Amino acid sequence: RCAEQFRTLPYEMRKSSVALFLSEVLSKSVREEEENESLFRFLHDSILAFDEQTVGTENFALLFLLHLAGYLGFGTNSGAELMDQIVLAGTATGPGQGSGPATVRLREFEQYFDELLHAPATSSIPNGQVRRELLTVLIRYYQLHVEGLGEIKSLEILSEVLGG
Repeated sequence: RCAEQFRTLPYEMRKSSVALFLSEVLSKSVREEEENESLFRFLHDSILAFDEQTVGTENFALLFLLHLAGYLGFGTNSGAELMDQIVLAGTATGPGQGSGPATVRLREFEQYFDELLHAPATSSIPNGQVRRELLTVLIRYYQLHVEGLGEIKSLEILSEVLGG
């Protein structure tokens, strides 16, 4: 029996879709063989907070991935640093994938990532399409740092549910 029971995650399609997406990313990126109390605490607290959250849930996946990267050893403190790595690597979507924001457009995303990193409550991400592009960029960032991450198939489902 779980110590805490979810109140909204199993019942709200949007939240369930975010949870599905994040569980796929986690299953492909977290390879801890030893106890990691700080990572566990982050995961536990984040998921419970998301379950309780009633407003502002649209950016949760972005915020979660940005913070998780720090626990996995490749966190960033600025949108410019994140975007520099993406631009240096070539494309935003990875080898063999044809969709995603053009490299020129990636620089526009620095501001959004800075807002998410430093002032998430005042983020100015305008719509679901931009949010989806930011998620695509973050997945590419993860692909640069997590060997064998591969494609995150649930991103498409999440995009549909969130209207991106």
